[in-house]
Amino acid sequence: MKHELITVIKFLICVVLLNSCWIFIYTSFNHPPFHISYVDIIDLSKYHKKELWKSMNFLISTFNSPCSVYLLSNDELAQESNLQRFAFEFMNRAPLSSTFISSISMKAESNITILRFSSKSFRVKQTNDKNVLYVETTFPVNGIFNTTFKWNYFNLFTIELQIDKIDVFLGNQSMMQCYGGHYNDRWCEVWNVCWKWKRFQFYSDTATFFKVRIAYPGSRPVPYDYLSCRIIFRMVAHRFKTMYDYKDEIETIYNETSFLTCRWNGMQHFWHILFDYTIPLWWAMRIHNSSGKRNNRIFTLDDNKGKKGYLFCDALSENVVENIRNMTRERLSCWKHAIIGVPKAERYVKPEKWPNGYDIPYEYPHEAIVGMREHFLHFYNKNESVENIEQRCKPNPKNPRILFSFRSSQKRHIVNKQELIDAAKSWCPECLINYSYMNNLTIQEQLNLVCNVSLLIGIHGGGLTHMIFQKPSTEETPTAVIEILPYNYTCRNWYRFAAVTANVRYFKWVNTFFNNTQPYRGTKDSNCYRNGECLSDECHDFLRDQLTTVNVYDFKKVFMKALKYVKRETPFDEINLSNQTDKTATVL
Repeated sequence: MKHELITVIKFLICVVLLNSCWIFIYTSFNHPPFHISYVDIIDLSKYHKKELWKSMNFLISTFNSPCSVYLLSNDELAQESNLQRFAFEFMNRAPLSSTFISSISMKAESNITILRFSSKSFRVKQTNDKNVLYVETTFPVNGIFNTTFKWNYFNLFTIELQIDKIDVFLGNQSMMQCYGGHYNDRWCEVWNVCWKWKRFQFYSDTATFFKVRIAYPGSRPVPYDYLSCRIIFRMVAHRFKTMYDYKDEIETIYNETSFLTCRWNGMQHFWHILFDYTIPLWWAMRIHNSSGKRNNRIFTLDDNKGKKGYLFCDALSENVVENIRNMTRERLSCWKHAIIGVPKAERYVKPEKWPNGYDIPYEYPHEAIVGMREHFLHFYNKNESVENIEQRCKPNPKNPRILFSFRSSQKRHIVNKQELIDAAKSWCPECLINYSYMNNLTIQEQLNLVCNVSLLIGIHGGGLTHMIFQKPSTEETPTAVIEILPYNYTCRNWYRFAAVTANVRYFKWVNTFFNNTQPYRGTKDSNCYRNGECLSDECHDFLRDQLTTVNVYDFKKVFMKALKYVKRETPFDEINLSNQTDKTATVL
């Protein structure tokens, strides 16, 4: 028994010796000697210290030493920066060697990426405390990271690091900052990346592994996005390289700020041109300090051969919209700075909120379009002074301009147009009342026609989209819109949402008179009336496209409420324009 015990003890001693030998070999060959800088001595008294980990017996070879690890921050650089600073504090100076620090590594994982930091990713400096090592590293991607520190193959501790912003850059290495917590409502800002054959190329000293679903570039989240947009945003990482290491493979380097987005369905319609393409693109430009800059570049990735939706792109950029799918497959196209994707059209994206695409909302806040109206007015009236444009585009509450926007289509139009105009003139003799068929006008003519309108009136449709170009409502110059809704059509609140975006007062009139409606297709005995199947394919279009004869006596009630508002006869502060509801649409 004694002999067996001695044999076991000898075996354990051999295991310990072999393990120590393996650690020495692993450290020597896998981690080259690390240089510690003694040029700039770091004064730790200037830093705020947050203890991450403490061990009373931290094993370094055969040396036991109490060790603490701290996260450092100061007034110049917050903890949320992508430059992260750490301090390793020991009771003795013996561990402060290149062998020790070359054995430290770190793994950080977020919902976008996995980062692996080796000793090459760390920068080490001496401190004013001889027993403390100052270590810093730069995260190439932002996010909330579950971060594990390792020494050789031992896990020391795991913490959560929140990297909110990319504010420190490393030469020509790639960086990426994403906004939004989920791929369905996320867009990303990138630096020094390239594109080749359906993939973005990412270059960093840090081993970077991207997860499959990062973001969708269009304005509409899944499942109501444009299908051909889904396959785009994938990253391939190249370690210890920059895009300039592949200069012989580069076709083009774009130095201007670039924006990559995608179309949506129905881009031939004015509403979708503005709300599914132009507004989110402008909002992205505004967020990234590029709104109004003529050298912006716009890229798309869809099969938009007819260039539907590009109506306002000439006002956003002097460059032609380019489709990255048409770029060469064999060579690299690179960007110094690009925004991939745009803010989404709805807040708090949850696909299960909407049973189908008919009821999906457009919830852009007013700040999404700040400056857009003025920019377009100035762009399309280049030969006119800014002062003159501002003066003629100012509504007049004493003599309000009222504009009826009519449809030239045979479907979904107002039958008694002239009766409605004559009635409005009799109700407000001092008003300047006219009408228009917007589709017959140029963009410049449309903008100039609407810019000083106090009250815009029209049936549910693209004509009401022009409320975006009305002056936002203020106490001095109130502005409003009246939406006329066909009989039993309650499917969409799009124009109420649009009024929030435009910051104009929203009113509506619903045709409740069955005798005053006429189906564009089908007959009045349709099941759509009886069942109220507003969200079915067939019934939605049936109810939306009815011809409407407006009961002028009933319409007068809504008209007079809107008129009092734009003439400043209703207290302005009674209505919260940023949160209009169906109740505030009809009741003062």
